[in-house]
Amino acid sequence: MKKIKLSIIFNFIIFGLMVIGSIMAFSGLRFDLTVDTPTFYSVIRYFTVQSNIFMGIIALLFAINEILHIKRGIEINKTLFIFKYIATVCVAITFFTVALILAPIFYGSRYFELFYDENLFFHFVIPVLSIIAFILFENRNDITKKITFTGLMPFSIYTVFYLIAALTHMQDGKIMEGYDWYGFLYFGIPIFIVLSIVMVILSYLISFILYFLNKKLYKTEE
Repeated sequence: MKKIKLSIIFNFIIFGLMVIGSIMAFSGLRFDLTVDTPTFYSVIRYFTVQSNIFMGIIALLFAINEILHIKRGIEINKTLFIFKYIATVCVAITFFTVALILAPIFYGSRYFELFYDENLFFHFVIPVLSIIAFILFENRNDITKKITFTGLMPFSIYTVFYLIAALTHMQDGKIMEGYDWYGFLYFGIPIFIVLSIVMVILSYLISFILYFLNKKLYKTEE
């Protein structure tokens, strides 16, 4: 029961931070109280934003399900647990992509700029809390390795969306500004395909590791 209560606390915190991060992102509010003027599309197009909003919503629903489990003995919903797993994989992909690829390669000495303002929540705090909650406090014994493939679905769909958005906004043979927002198509489609394959492999690795750690580290209380 203690683990479930800790999971509830973590999930409410995750939801709260998602709300705060989303308000900052869509309003342009910064920690120094300055305000930008972002468009809805310029914010929502990022996998980071989409995955964190998804995570926050699922975390809230999961916490409610856990409360009902404690109060009324209602079973933790299997489908909801799978969505919780998928959401955790998504924010984990965001965290490791930013920490190990985007920040060191594209920002270098300005590494920590990707952890300012709402990105402190989206790129670091929410992913870390989500991973901790999932591998230590949440479990269903009837989940098998087949679940690891579901973790690839959101990223794979997003990759297709990214490619379509870029290729349908070309002018004079070049992608219009703002439609190759990660710069993944800068070196051409062949490199993009190779990079996508590498990312899918890494995503599955993250998906499998989260599944493995969940089975390994979670221990049912007596």
